[in-house]
Amino acid sequence: MTLPVFTAGQKPTAEALNGIYAPTYLTKAASESVTSSTALQDDNDLRVALEVGTYCIWIWLHASGAAAGDLKVAWNNTGTMTIYRGALGPQSATSDRTATTMNVQAISSTTAVTYGLDGSGTGVVREDLTVDVTVAGTLKLQWAQGTSSGTATTLSSASRMLVLPVA
Repeated sequence: MTLPVFTAGQKPTAEALNGIYAPTYLTKAASESVTSSTALQDDNDLRVALEVGTYCIWIWLHASGAAAGDLKVAWNNTGTMTIYRGALGPQSATSDRTATTMNVQAISSTTAVTYGLDGSGTGVVREDLTVDVTVAGTLKLQWAQGTSSGTATTLSSASRMLVLPVA
């Protein structure tokens, strides 16, 4: 992302300011399910093209499925990106998706984190990323079941991602 340069006394134009630090808000177009598979797959909707620059990204995943299946999450990208990632959600193999025992980690973007589901409703996972892009590319959420289960693990259409350019 190239920021405009202004000189003293110069008035910025709307054209020069449009798009500077404008956030991108993405939602899933439809709920998506995976059954009997632990192979990470790119999400159909939660992906974003990033220009050179620095971004703060927040993602909220609304997931449901069997306690035996859980939810595994990682990130993939094209281009060249340094990604700092924080992960927050129920621990895997949980019996209560609302438990106070949380999976809190600072971890590599490509390392899969498994979050717990309890089979009784929708749990929420949050991940925070700071992404430094030196060669433009696309950042993609990947996910699968943590353990193969015949009961589908579903990411709800309520899942969303906010991308904020910061530099």
